[in-house]
Amino acid sequence: TASGVASGDVSVTGLDLGYYLMVPVDMTDEKTNPLTTGSIASLTSAAPTGDIYVKATKPTVVKTDNVISAEIGQTVTYTLEGKMPNTSGTASFTYKLQDEMTSGLTFNKDVAVTIEGVTNPITAQCTIDYTTVTNGFVCTIPVADLQGTNGANIGKKITLTYTAVVNENAIQSTNEKNKAKVIYGRNPDDLEESTPVEE
Repeated sequence: TASGVASGDVSVTGLDLGYYLMVPVDMTDEKTNPLTTGSIASLTSAAPTGDIYVKATKPTVVKTDNVISAEIGQTVTYTLEGKMPNTSGTASFTYKLQDEMTSGLTFNKDVAVTIEGVTNPITAQCTIDYTTVTNGFVCTIPVADLQGTNGANIGKKITLTYTAVVNENAIQSTNEKNKAKVIYGRNPDDLEESTPVEE
């Protein structure tokens, strides 16, 4: 049986002696197949208990802009950076980057998507929804189709850039925050979300 504890760890008890492969769900940023990024535990009569540490991490996003301060009418370029997950060994994998801007920004709806080391942008292969989020977007990236030859793109940066113009609401919206997050998972009916990055 398995049970979660407050720290986020999982405790498994009642196992027979032998070898066990522990593969974390939705932690697929490692270069190799998810089945080989798991951690192996050997339970023997001499060592019937042990700790196993996860090798991979959950998807995250980093958001930056190209200005320190901006005036009304100025165009600001924003950048979201994620990482290409490893989707091998899975039937499907959903990977979305979502951003919602403050009312003090007028979004230009000009999202461009690239993969580190890949010459051509992948924007046309992505689905960019400008309607679901107020003053923002949800960009669905077909990561399963973009792994590259022999998984060459796994672990590389996925970069979204877009612009917005500072508008007259910026003065009143100083308490608002831009919010960006990753929505991901193998099961499209039960997706996980990263903690929103606020700026």
